[in-house]
Amino acid sequence: MRNFKKFLALVMATLMILSAAVITTGAADSKADYTEAAQHLVALKIMKGDEKGNLMLENGVTRYQAALFFAQTLSGETRVEVWNAEKTSTVFKDVTAYGTAIDYVQGAGIVAGRGNGVFGPDDAITYQDMLVMAVRALGYETADMKYPYGYILAAKKLNLTDNVEKVDFKAALTRGETSQIIWDMLNTKVAVVDPLSDKILYPDDTGLTDALIGKDGKKIQGSYFFHNQMWGHPNERDIIGTPGMIYVESTS
Repeated sequence: MRNFKKFLALVMATLMILSAAVITTGAADSKADYTEAAQHLVALKIMKGDEKGNLMLENGVTRYQAALFFAQTLSGETRVEVWNAEKTSTVFKDVTAYGTAIDYVQGAGIVAGRGNGVFGPDDAITYQDMLVMAVRALGYETADMKYPYGYILAAKKLNLTDNVEKVDFKAALTRGETSQIIWDMLNTKVAVVDPLSDKILYPDDTGLTDALIGKDGKKIQGSYFFHNQMWGHPNERDIIGTPGMIYVESTS
């Protein structure tokens, strides 16, 4: 996800020059207001409205449209015509438009389709499937993560559900709700793997490396070694113990 990380770095800079254009949402009666998130995506050229500037935030989102949003977000390439260069997909037999975008997110591991070469491009994107895409894009998917609840729990831990009013994870999303999830995803730290435990760390987690070295990069007093990896130990041959355990030899 190197391109995604580069794109994240550009997000805040781009927001400093938010467009001054007047944007209407067509969602005046909505209980939840997703206008701000949508306008951020407009500034990043990920979301586009009609010729009158209406973002149609109450309209639904199809699976191919969700794939297009993610293709633009992950790559930073926001020219829609680029993503429709090949209308058909090389992976899914039922795709007749935006095949380039759908194949891109499939190749990036963001979508897997419905099985048997079917993507369901014109079906509505559900809340849970949008969260699956976001969790994968941020790198928090694990091999044992169960669909859909494992992804939902991960999304909740990442606060990706905090600003969405919807509670039915099987329900279809609107453009407003979609923009909120994508914007929140762009403001979420990409997953990192702790080099000692080999576990994915969530933003508020403290890994074994942090526990030993400290998040400020300063080494805690003492000698530390993890299996056969060591810090400040005078003799590697003296290292004994159970693999996977941490041993601390205090110097205080």
